[in-house]
Amino acid sequence: MKLSKRKQLVLKKQQLLTNIQQQRNALSATSEHWLTITASYDRTWQKMLVFKPLLIASFSLIALYNIRHPKKLYRLSRRAIGVWGIAKTIQTFIAKKA
Repeated sequence: MKLSKRKQLVLKKQQLLTNIQQQRNALSATSEHWLTITASYDRTWQKMLVFKPLLIASFSLIALYNIRHPKKLYRLSRRAIGVWGIAKTIQTFIAKKA
């Protein structure tokens, strides 16, 4: 009886190891698929990072301009909030129609 239990344990261990190997293979295939799908996003992100110094400089200049003309910044922010609200309303309307 002890031998039978030992054989059962060996078979169970082998089955678990097989399951683990199958899961590893599936994970490997899925990760390769994920990298293939997101490759275009990665390339775009890398291209955007090239412009990082330029963006930092331009935002600094915009900040300096806004310090000298705060009313224009206030008007621009109100317009941006309005446009955002309109976009959300349209998006909600389209979602209800679909």
